[in-house]
Amino acid sequence: MIPFVAAGYTIIGEPTGFDVANTLSGAVGSQFVVSNLSSVTLSYNYDQAATNQIGDNESVGLGFATSLTNRLQLGVDARAGLSTDAPDARVGIRLGMGF
Repeated sequence: MIPFVAAGYTIIGEPTGFDVANTLSGAVGSQFVVSNLSSVTLSYNYDQAATNQIGDNESVGLGFATSLTNRLQLGVDARAGLSTDAPDARVGIRLGMGF
C-alpha cells in the first residue's frame, strides 16, 4: 500500500464578463500493488468551484494501471460524484511513457 496526498491551486485570471475566483483542489488515497506489473488506486477528490453559480466537486475514484513494457503504462480511471454539482460519473484512459 502506498498512501498519497495531492494539493493544487489554479489561477484562473480575470476573464472579461465572468465573475470567477482561483480554486483549490486536493486528493487523498492509496495505491495497492497487485503484481509486478499492475496496481489499483482508490481516492477521494475535491475541486473547489470557480464561481458561485455551482457548488464544489467531491468524488471518489478507482483506477487500474498496468505496464505494457518497461517504459509504457496503460491506465483506466473512474470517478463517482458525491456532491450535488459533481458529475455523476467520469471515466478516463491514461497512457504513460517513461524515458
